[in-house]
Amino acid sequence: MCVLFVSELQRLLREHYCRELESTQYLPTRTDKYCGFRKIYVLPKLVKKDHRRIENKSKEVNGVTVTTYRDIFTHNNDLCRNVFVVGEAGSGKSSFSQHIALLWSEENKAAGAHHQSHDTKFTDIDTIQEFEFVFHVKLRDACDLCDLEEIIRDQLLSRLDTDEIDNANSLVKKVLNTSRCLILADGRDEWSHPETCAPIKCTSEEKKIAPLIHQRSSATVLFTSRPVGFTEFSEHKVDNYLEIEGTQNVQQLGENILNVLNKDNGTKTFDEFEASVKEKGLWDNLSPSPILFIQMICLWHDNHELSKSVSITYASIFNMLIGRAKVEVVTSQNDNLDNKQLQIITDMDNINRNWKQFKELCKLAFKKLFAKDGRSAVVFSNRDCKDDLKTFAVKCGILTEKKSKSVSSNSHHLSFQHKTFQEFLASVHLSLHDDLLATDIEPRYHDYYGYYGARTALERIFVFICALNGNTAQKMSEYLKKLDTEDYQRLISKGFREALNAGNTNIELACPCTIEIVNPSGTDMQDYIGWTEKNQSNITDVKLTKYKQNMDSLFSFLQTLPQLKIIHLVYMELDIKLQLPSSVTTIVLAIVIVTRGDFLRHLTQLQTVILVSMDLEHLQLQLPSSVTEIDLEEVKLTNGDFLRHLTQLKTVRLSSMDLGDLLLQLPSSVTTIFLGEVKLTRGDCLHHVTQLQTVRLSNIDLGDILLQLPSSVTVIDLYKVKMTNGDFLRHVTQLQTVTLSNIDLGDLLLQLPSSVTDIDLYKVKLTNGDFLRHLTQLQTVRLSSMDLGDLLLQLPSSVIDISLDEVKLTRGDCLHHLSQLQTVKLSYIDLGEFRMQLPSSVTGIGLYKVKLTNGDFLRHLTQLQTVKLECMDLGDLRLQLPSSVTAIELVKVTVRRWDFLHHLTQLQKVKQSCMDLGDLQLPPSVTRVKLNKLTGSVEAMLRLAESLEQTTHDVECSVIKCSISPVDQIKRVNERLQQSTCLKLRHPFKVDSETIDSVSFTLYKCKNKQSRR
Repeated sequence: MCVLFVSELQRLLREHYCRELESTQYLPTRTDKYCGFRKIYVLPKLVKKDHRRIENKSKEVNGVTVTTYRDIFTHNNDLCRNVFVVGEAGSGKSSFSQHIALLWSEENKAAGAHHQSHDTKFTDIDTIQEFEFVFHVKLRDACDLCDLEEIIRDQLLSRLDTDEIDNANSLVKKVLNTSRCLILADGRDEWSHPETCAPIKCTSEEKKIAPLIHQRSSATVLFTSRPVGFTEFSEHKVDNYLEIEGTQNVQQLGENILNVLNKDNGTKTFDEFEASVKEKGLWDNLSPSPILFIQMICLWHDNHELSKSVSITYASIFNMLIGRAKVEVVTSQNDNLDNKQLQIITDMDNINRNWKQFKELCKLAFKKLFAKDGRSAVVFSNRDCKDDLKTFAVKCGILTEKKSKSVSSNSHHLSFQHKTFQEFLASVHLSLHDDLLATDIEPRYHDYYGYYGARTALERIFVFICALNGNTAQKMSEYLKKLDTEDYQRLISKGFREALNAGNTNIELACPCTIEIVNPSGTDMQDYIGWTEKNQSNITDVKLTKYKQNMDSLFSFLQTLPQLKIIHLVYMELDIKLQLPSSVTTIVLAIVIVTRGDFLRHLTQLQTVILVSMDLEHLQLQLPSSVTEIDLEEVKLTNGDFLRHLTQLKTVRLSSMDLGDLLLQLPSSVTTIFLGEVKLTRGDCLHHVTQLQTVRLSNIDLGDILLQLPSSVTVIDLYKVKMTNGDFLRHVTQLQTVTLSNIDLGDLLLQLPSSVTDIDLYKVKLTNGDFLRHLTQLQTVRLSSMDLGDLLLQLPSSVIDISLDEVKLTRGDCLHHLSQLQTVKLSYIDLGEFRMQLPSSVTGIGLYKVKLTNGDFLRHLTQLQTVKLECMDLGDLRLQLPSSVTAIELVKVTVRRWDFLHHLTQLQKVKQSCMDLGDLQLPPSVTRVKLNKLTGSVEAMLRLAESLEQTTHDVECSVIKCSISPVDQIKRVNERLQQSTCLKLRHPFKVDSETIDSVSFTLYKCKNKQSRR
């Protein structure tokens, strides 16, 4: 029998990708047109972010724009194991994975260069070619499998043009373990774990998250996902997290599409399209969303009138799809009675002629979008759609029908052409049946809002409904009050604006505290005034963009808002003094042209002034002395003393400015200053600010400038600051807190004053380890994302608290000399074979995603009291803790040996969350147990009850939403607790009615039962 060689398998895969991925139905409104993928495709804008810092909105939340393929697949110069490309529906995630597979399929660099014709920044094609194998799979077709190796065999190998399938299977198993492989797993959010799976393959934690790859494999896996798919993965190892933020080159994408459309009919240009869209005020909404951008170009090319309403745009797309398909279905007059409720639909002739079928599609869209099991929301089978409806929808291009890429299944699956199509259709159904708000939406409201992706889908539906049916929108807005305040204000204003754009002026939404008015006509302003009339006392914030109406009318409107605090003016021209209510304390001016400098001076109650992208070179800006905070971003100045008279000014922020030789004269009252991307040539610009306490510098090149700070400064934060002088902080004798981020100190010896008590180093490169040794008052040290290598960081013995996050270590004795150290936190650290030596003074330790091979490194800590382990796999390792421990918390920890707790004779508190209950063995000293969202067997729960009965103290145990199996024996646990002579239920035994296997209860044991009663 012939043996399939590596080179042959590579050739077959390349041919498969060129055959299957090159031709695409890329224009969503032209279902009859196919074109070459490379004629259309333009790379997305990818931004690499630290996924752990997204939630707390840290300084790196904006991320770094990706400019090479190497940025995607490597982290700290190491090849990644898991890469996530995350984006909203329609952002281009699937196209990106398709692009990578096609790029690899080019065997020579010349062909690759042709493929890269529009990749203006991604020129390192060699990075992709370095992968010996690329496996491209669709996870939506793999919901019956949970092993990536099996998915590859099922979707790829069986479809290759070869008779050597068995050889190919064994060869793939080999190359995944020995070769440099890339697995493109497209659509993590469209995958759900099969109901049955061999337990040897999936742990309880893995099975809810993503198809697994064997630990022995060295492959890189790139998952694409909407945010809803990523949130479940956030506690697992993510090497690189990238978000798609629109398209790299919007103009190139538009020209590519028009080139394809113009071949059939027309000579239209992108400049004409851009001008038309900007005239309608739609450009800002289009550029981040490629799918909506492409749809709009198709509508415009077909001479459809463009609307400011997104809802009308989608309705027009459906109307065009149905009309172009030339389907005619006779609809009786009775079928059309309910479409009169939807104002924007009444003018859509093609939809109305096929209203019955359109309405059925809307019902299907709603049913699948809000499916209770969540498994069918994106992809569903033919069985869910009647044959005549399927024929209609597929012919129109509203639904797509595809044969499953799984060879093990002969089924065809259906999906809406795009998720946003499904959301609009679901909105139509909900507008016609608002009783579904109470029956289908409200009961599961918190499920939807528990993660970002579902939340944004529900918010988009609300905006659609505001244009479709004002009564339904008003009812839905009541549910939205449960949102965070800021989100609620933004969404209500967005919904009202969409209603006005769609002509739905009779809508009655509860007026929020914040209203946004964008490019209003005179009629729009009257509608806004009418909307706010009943709720004037609620409004505290008004945002006006591109206001070109009468200013006196605007001032009169603002004067009616007695609680107005903040006003934003964007893209406007001002040549008069602003007449604002006396209640206004904050004003934001962005891209505003002013012709007089005193337009704010009379506002004596003003406290905060924010100016963005303004030219003040020829103006003497006069501000009232009441101002306490000022923020200038991209502001041009030639006069540096306009702030000097502000005797109450406390906070100053300057961003993206070139001060040159200008001496910005600040009053001595300033206590906080932030300089971001500011060019300086003078070092004495802050020396005279004698009350200054906090200084933050970001993206600044100090060069040889000796920045002179007053001795009053207590906090300094340096982010991406370049400096050649290391002693500019030495004289700041009251300095206590120092934060350094993304700084290469190299051989520079940074000299800090001995007063420093707290230091935080993030992504700091060091070659000198003793620059902290002299800080005799230093107590807290935090190191993050650093490679210390063999460097011995010499810390003073005064340190009591240390945190190491993603720090590479090769020495275990770096902390041993800290005789006063009390608290240690380690995160994302591979301790490997070396033993971390901690001083015996440590009383608390936290380990998060720490890899251990030595379980006794904590045993000698005789004063240790508190231990927390999170997201760790202890495997068969027996963690040896000292008997002094009194409290332990385990979160998402895999444990096979549970006897490590039994010898802890002083242990009082045990807490476990989101893991396997296992064979928990509690020592008799325990007084408090809390078990949250665990999985376990009935037998394990019975053993826990027995263990609690053997305790020697009063004890309370809370069990919260723990999944117990088998389900039919759960009652045994309740019976056992009821029969116990010493355990009593404080809160009754409760089984969740939806999940069936989830139980909750609280019990206690009291030695003196009579007194407890």
